[in-house]
Amino acid sequence: MRLRPLTARSNGNGPRIGLDVAPAQRPLSGVGVYVTELAAALDTLAPDRMVRLGMRVDRALRSTELRAGDSAMRGRLHLVWILRHAERDARAGGCELVHYTNAVAPLVGTRPLVVTIHDLSVIRRPTSHPAARLAVVPFLLSAARRARLIIVPSTATAEEVQGL
Repeated sequence: MRLRPLTARSNGNGPRIGLDVAPAQRPLSGVGVYVTELAAALDTLAPDRMVRLGMRVDRALRSTELRAGDSAMRGRLHLVWILRHAERDARAGGCELVHYTNAVAPLVGTRPLVVTIHDLSVIRRPTSHPAARLAVVPFLLSAARRARLIIVPSTATAEEVQGL
C-alpha cells in the first residue's frame, strides 16, 4: 500500500470536499474527537475546499460559523439526517466528494464517497448495543460497498471490514 500525504493546494484548485461533521456533538465521544480534529486539520490545509455538512447547534467544532456551502444538522438523529438531507446538502454545497465520518452514508447518491468505519462492534456484538443502534447495520454495509475508500483506525478493523 502506498500512502500519500494530504497537502494544501495554494491555488485553490481541486475538488470541494464535503465532510460529515454531524458526529461532533457534546459531550464529545471518540468519534466526535476524530471528527473535530479532522475538520480542524482540513480547515488548515484547504479551507476553501472543505464544506462542513450537518453542523450541530451545540457548536462542538472549533470553527463554528457557517460558511458558504456548509449545512446545519436538521433533526436530532445522525442516521435520519444522512438518509433525508445529506445528499441534498452535499449537492447544494457543490461537493464533488463526501467523507462520511461514522460508518454510514446515504443509500443513493451521485457523489463519490469516503467512509470511516471505526469498528464493527455493532455487527460482532449486537447485544452490547441499544436496539436503536442496530438500525445502522444495513446502512453501514451499503456505505462500505459503495465507498471509493474506507478509512479504519487499525489493522484489526481493516481485516474485519474486508470480511464484510
